[in-house]
Amino acid sequence: MERIDKQAVLHCTNYGIRIYSHILRECFPEDEVVMRLSGRDCFLDNLPPEFDRKTYLAVAEKLKIPAKTAEKYISKFCVGGLLKHLAHDSYGKP
Repeated sequence: MERIDKQAVLHCTNYGIRIYSHILRECFPEDEVVMRLSGRDCFLDNLPPEFDRKTYLAVAEKLKIPAKTAEKYISKFCVGGLLKHLAHDSYGKP
């Protein structure tokens, strides 16, 4: 009997989940997404419409995202247009 490598199983499972997620988005684009594959996306969805640094760090802690990673996400969200930097230590969703 052939021995199955744990990493190979994890890779195949991850690939299958990505395919399933893609199919759901294609077939039901108007429905709310029920599955997130990225902690970054989950982090963005859990942020309130307007917030400060203390708030986004609390959200990150709840999602078990390190503070430095949360800061990088916020910076990338602002550059990508997913968030607006309203003022010093103040952010909002467009």
